[in-house]
Amino acid sequence: PTPSAPNPPVQPAPEKPSLRPSKRPDLPKPGNLPTQRRIASN
Repeated sequence: PTPSAPNPPVQPAPEKPSLRPSKRPDLPKPGNLPTQRRIASN
């Protein structure tokens, strides 16, 4: 059960959070406004 635990959580982990923010219109919408704020924060 040792090699089985780290295997399943590795594949579904990076795939779920990667598609979630991509489909959301909240990120691309406010992306234009925070563009200037991002430079100042950096």
